[in-house]
Amino acid sequence: MKNYIILIALFALLFSCSDESSDSKDIIAEDVYTDIADVSGSDVQTDAGGDTGYIPPRAYYKVEKHSTVVKDTPFSEELVKFYYKTDQLPDVNALKFAYLDTLYVMTKNGLFAYNQNLDIFENAVPLIDGLLDIGKVKNSDFLIGRTAGSIVLFNKTERKDIDISALGEDVISLYGVNNHYYFATNSSVYEIGSNFSEYYKITDVSGIKNIAVSDQLHIFIGTDKGVYENDGMAMKNYNSENGDLGDNLVSSLAFCDDNRTLVISTFSGYTLYKEGKFEKFYAKPDGLPMNRTNSAVCRGNMIALGHEIGATFINQQDGHVDYYLSRRWILDEKVNDVALDDNGNRFIATKSGISRIYLVETKLADKIKYFEELQDKYFWRMDGFVAPDLSSGDEFEIKDPKVWDSDNDGLWTQMQVAAWCMAYAVTKDEYYYQKARKAIEVMFLEVDIPAVDFEKAGLGYGFVTRSLVREDEGAVYEDKKSRPNWHPVEYNGKKYYWKDDTSSDEIDGHFFGYSFYYDHCAKDDKEREEVAKRLGGIADYILRNGYQLLDLDGQKTTWGHWQPDYIGVSVDGMDRCLKKYPLDLCMESAHGGGWLNGTQILGFMLSAYRITGELKFYNAYEELINRYKYDRLVEFTDEIWTVTNPAIANHSDHELAMLAYTTLLRYEHNPERRAKWLANLLKFYEWEIPERQPMWAAVVALYSEDGARVEDAVRTMREIPRDLRKVLFDNSNRQDAKDNGIDRFKKPQWDRVFPYDEIRTMWWNGNPYSKVSGGSPQGYGGPMFYSIAYWMLRYAGVLE
Repeated sequence: MKNYIILIALFALLFSCSDESSDSKDIIAEDVYTDIADVSGSDVQTDAGGDTGYIPPRAYYKVEKHSTVVKDTPFSEELVKFYYKTDQLPDVNALKFAYLDTLYVMTKNGLFAYNQNLDIFENAVPLIDGLLDIGKVKNSDFLIGRTAGSIVLFNKTERKDIDISALGEDVISLYGVNNHYYFATNSSVYEIGSNFSEYYKITDVSGIKNIAVSDQLHIFIGTDKGVYENDGMAMKNYNSENGDLGDNLVSSLAFCDDNRTLVISTFSGYTLYKEGKFEKFYAKPDGLPMNRTNSAVCRGNMIALGHEIGATFINQQDGHVDYYLSRRWILDEKVNDVALDDNGNRFIATKSGISRIYLVETKLADKIKYFEELQDKYFWRMDGFVAPDLSSGDEFEIKDPKVWDSDNDGLWTQMQVAAWCMAYAVTKDEYYYQKARKAIEVMFLEVDIPAVDFEKAGLGYGFVTRSLVREDEGAVYEDKKSRPNWHPVEYNGKKYYWKDDTSSDEIDGHFFGYSFYYDHCAKDDKEREEVAKRLGGIADYILRNGYQLLDLDGQKTTWGHWQPDYIGVSVDGMDRCLKKYPLDLCMESAHGGGWLNGTQILGFMLSAYRITGELKFYNAYEELINRYKYDRLVEFTDEIWTVTNPAIANHSDHELAMLAYTTLLRYEHNPERRAKWLANLLKFYEWEIPERQPMWAAVVALYSEDGARVEDAVRTMREIPRDLRKVLFDNSNRQDAKDNGIDRFKKPQWDRVFPYDEIRTMWWNGNPYSKVSGGSPQGYGGPMFYSIAYWMLRYAGVLE
């Protein structure tokens, strides 16, 4: 019976909470900001119904001093260039790299050299007809390659051919060091004579895969039985049985610059061998990201490994590991070879072309400028909506971009409005005010346009639509004509459709955005009155309908509920709840719905009082606490399964909760209550810390001197790539994490969050633990998620 109840609860919670996508005390002066014009006695109105007779201050609150402040210092940012066209790489099927002053790449159809000045791969000179393979060389005058019947030593001006037609075996590995040149078949190793006209056998070993030779001319032979070392006197075998290697399936050998340190890549990872000592590195949790290594190179401080899936680059100096996967970084899943050059470029060869990953020194201020310009250019819709994404006609650059409406248009746009108003508060730059003003005018329409229909229906003003489309938007508009949940309205000489069934998500976003606009962007009484009309209208509509959002049919929208007899039913415990209410409602109330929606409605009422001066909203806030016990309802405990249970965790709700906490704590004048709300926020944040979430850290920093993990937040801001394509990330084969079951969508997830440049383009309402996520590289996510995190960190004062 117990398991049955849990299953019912899980089912209910999968669809709850979100539609995804005391006495007053003086407030410390330096932590409170008050608009004098807003608190004059003439602005305050007393309303019947729960009037406390108390008129609280109308001010907003934020912490000004923090124990941790991170400066925006330069860091190395990873960028990528793809060579996937024949004018960049005549044969894109790249197999193997070699380096001799110039980087060369062997392809199915010959050898090509990297022209750094033109940033292309071009035909190598001289052309080697029938070249089948090339080998690694160090400190030598020639590259070494092979044709069907010859070993070929060559550079840009010379060529020497050694006839091996009598060998009778295929050559599988070639190597050169200090002008000594070697090659191997499956069973023997040979050296080319000093006159470059003959070769002779050095040793026989079965199962040879590759060879490498040290400065001392010790020959290392990789096999499926480990590594053999031939020093000219004796043969030694290093293997997993005697603890030298992680496993015996050696795939590649590579000497580092000192030519004494050998990288031995094997199926399970790699081993460093130097002066008789072995250091093993495994693909495992907290270890390397991937096994199945097929290539390796070592240069400077870097070791690079190519895998059957992806490529790993390891900085030996600081231990930092980069794992490159998906079409964000590489052109095909299987990596054929990797290379490093003197300029720090990281090259990855696949059958679909080459990636060059390079590091540039930058700052977060540079990235936000880039994202703001990207937003300006591509992500506006209907003269004010901030589009969450777009589709492109090309997967590598934005061509013929198209934006569409979104169910959360109001939420995303209001979050961006708040970001720009925080930016305006920090910088005083009119650029940010103008963008916020452009967006807020469309947010006004989200209330004013449905009001045409609602007032005709006798429901009054205050409903806010999910989204709007306008007649000049072409297919975006035409698409709505046959959809019953879109309603036509003519307003101020233009035709629109507005969408019904608005969610609590959008309401949460509107209170968040309007509040920041009122406090930091509104320049005069006229602008403040514009905001007060819409936010006050929404709050009044919810309040007069019993804390519900009623749709045009007079029925509650699917998710528009904050009323005590819905979200508050479990406040006195599950036993009492189940005597009166159904199981699913009690479970939703107790395990996430009551906490989230209760926090929302308390913040709604406080912000409505702050912005309108109408005391009825503050009285409603008091009633929710004193009569309906919402202060207990919103306590955060381990029983909030939408946060604490990975199989139920609703990451969209986490974002909505952070918006709600921002609004509630921003306007709470009572220090005791503020301390209670902050304690709830900090308990919630404890569960979120592993995500290294910058927006969450910023919210905490607004109200706590030392609770935010600011360094982690800045790390994430640095990791997030400029490439916002929605490429598919299949991390399901990674070895450096532990399985953590399934999420609420029955999708597998990991127990940790990888670096943010190694997972899909993340918006803060998504699950960063997902094993497989993303979609098409022709889809681009909008930069709003970065903007809101960056400007909140700046506004909170923890990023300088």
